[in-house]
Amino acid sequence: MEYLEALERRDVTTRAPLLAGISPIRSVKAARFMNNIPGVRVPEAYIKRMEGSADPKEESVQMTLELIDKIKRLPGVRGMHFMSVTWESIVPRLIKESGLKRSENRE
Repeated sequence: MEYLEALERRDVTTRAPLLAGISPIRSVKAARFMNNIPGVRVPEAYIKRMEGSADPKEESVQMTLELIDKIKRLPGVRGMHFMSVTWESIVPRLIKESGLKRSENRE
């Protein structure tokens, strides 16, 4: 958030559209593994929320939808890049339930 605020103060967000990356996570094991990837951090609260759920995969979907909602409100963000490693089938649901519009520029 500090980074985005710094860009906003310098008026970068009005001149250069930002694309947010988001990764829906299939399992607690995958969430823990992602914390080993440089530059990636899955908050422990998210992991605990998945662990405490009767359906961790569905809990991840709900957390992803909550995150998308927050990201949509950020200044300068003009789109999202879904990095759904081994879970590509969830992307249409996330797009539909979040109210995002699907990009027409698909190659």
